[in-house]
Amino acid sequence: MCNYIYSSAASTTTIWWSRSAPSLQGVAEEHRDIAKEHLDIAKEHLQAQKDLAKEMLSKDEQECHQLFRLPTGRRDATYEWYKDRVEERVEDTCLWFLNHEHFQMWLNRESGPLLVSADPGCGKSVLAKYLIDHGLPRSTTICYFFFKGQDQNTVRQALCALLHQLFSQKPSLIEHAMTQFRKDGQGLINSTESLWKILRNAMKGPQAGPVIVVLVALDECAESEFADLMRNANREALIWC
Repeated sequence: MCNYIYSSAASTTTIWWSRSAPSLQGVAEEHRDIAKEHLDIAKEHLQAQKDLAKEMLSKDEQECHQLFRLPTGRRDATYEWYKDRVEERVEDTCLWFLNHEHFQMWLNRESGPLLVSADPGCGKSVLAKYLIDHGLPRSTTICYFFFKGQDQNTVRQALCALLHQLFSQKPSLIEHAMTQFRKDGQGLINSTESLWKILRNAMKGPQAGPVIVVLVALDECAESEFADLMRNANREALIWC
């Protein structure tokens, strides 16, 4: 019985001939084992490269997410601080609002704003805090922003706060920000147009589910930016106080 191994490389051709079948079979098996070992090593290296790529992407996403957590003023305060400084409701107050006809009708709508108005000092901020922490359906994603004085009064700050909360609760939605983040880097937070676009796209996605945005103390929004806020926000599921 004769066995032939034929291989060619460029203009060179080699023929290996042997009458010893068992010996040739052993060599072939050894070569297969070596090839398999090399293939396994190559697969491990490829997987390591993929894992590294995922880790790097994750770091990019974390950096982008953290960028939206915009500290304000000399206190290095964030949007949470402005909510937490609002007083808690007195027991049994604010409950009337949950049963109000307009609020119930709004809850049953797919989208659209709900405007809550009252004279200064009547407790709109207290009501808003109660709704955010307890009154609104827990099955929804709730994002908020409290406008305040000169420290927290711009649309840019509001959008950054809303995006940070949205991506904190729905991490997969960060993908809607990554293209612009890779393009603009930290400059992304200076473009209200880009921020509005990211927010709208993220909220439209099927992964977002129902999202409620609560904007508080609109009268303290910078006058030069108020029209932009109203123009862009009137289509979303918002509570304005």
